[in-house]
Amino acid sequence: MSDEPRVVQATRKGLAAVVAGDMAAWADLLTDDFRFEDRRMGLQSTLDKKANIEQLSYVVEVGVEETELEVVETRGESVALYRMTLHASGFVIAMLGLNVVTDDGRLRVAVLFDEDELDAARAELDALAANPAG
Repeated sequence: MSDEPRVVQATRKGLAAVVAGDMAAWADLLTDDFRFEDRRMGLQSTLDKKANIEQLSYVVEVGVEETELEVVETRGESVALYRMTLHASGFVIAMLGLNVVTDDGRLRVAVLFDEDELDAARAELDALAANPAG
């Protein structure tokens, strides 16, 4: 069993599913009330589980060859702030992200930020830690 918090384990599992192109594994990792927010410049959106799966399937089609994950901070077992880099079809995409997981390790909330928005991401980390239901 990993020494990493439950949220980090779930994040790694989700990234592995994306790299493998396994959308069923990704879908199984999400709660029914999953919420995805993209706060990156020019990409602002809020999606539910179904819309997130559909959107991410397009990313998978492009081909994600590799992901890098650096945990910046966690709040207990259920909330994490991380830096993530995706390598896809010759592109390198770096961003900050937050994930919130349930007690059973399923993703409930995911929020993305531009990589230079650390202060905003930390503020959201604290807000989500205070209210993990999002």
